[in-house]
Amino acid sequence: MKELIKIQESSIDGGIVKTVSARDLHDFLEVKKDFSDWIKDQIDRADLLQGIDFIIFPQKGEYGSRPKIEYYVTIDAGKNIAMMSGTTKGKEVRAYFIDCEKRLKSVIALPDFNNPVLAARAWADEVEAKQIAQTKAIELQKRIDVEKPKVEFAEAIRATNACIDVGVFAKLIGWGRNRLFQKMRQDGLLDGRNLPYQRYKELGVFDVDEGKSWKDSEGKEHIPLLTKITGKGQVYLAKRYRMDA
Repeated sequence: MKELIKIQESSIDGGIVKTVSARDLHDFLEVKKDFSDWIKDQIDRADLLQGIDFIIFPQKGEYGSRPKIEYYVTIDAGKNIAMMSGTTKGKEVRAYFIDCEKRLKSVIALPDFNNPVLAARAWADEVEAKQIAQTKAIELQKRIDVEKPKVEFAEAIRATNACIDVGVFAKLIGWGRNRLFQKMRQDGLLDGRNLPYQRYKELGVFDVDEGKSWKDSEGKEHIPLLTKITGKGQVYLAKRYRMDA
């Protein structure tokens, strides 16, 4: 049987189940809609539950970008999504999933008990394979748990394009305002006035706003410049500094 979409084992709801990458399914179905929007629509339409019908696995993004979120759905969930597509490709992949399930449920041939040594080895190999799969699934879940706060942080930032004050951002990553300013000066992001160097302004990491004006003892008006961190900059700085907190 030709492999249309790779099937792998994942830890879901305390057990090991067969899953497929939702992104691979999206590509196979030749969906034109953006993957992130598409998978959220499928979850709503099929009433899928996280931790039962699918799991989320974040992966590190490119330099300065937000983490990419991967979804892995169970075979049953994959069949539902394929069926809802109403396309020829959907019918094809649904039939493929059904065939895979039949193969998985088929009776595994028992070892030749006339040869106790081979029989024992066969059962030992099966137990070892299950233990390896279980270990990999547990390791995957641990990685998901570790990465989840980072993804939630990035998603919260993605929801807004607003710039924020350095002090506010410092609290978000568990730092003090002065510590963050000092670190950014040391790393060449800010100058001695705590204003961003042009390179980082052009990269969209920082913006500069005018603060509240004030007058000195001679009546001369002063307008302070305040460094603000953009949405893109928050992702970049979180990736750069949050792990050192």
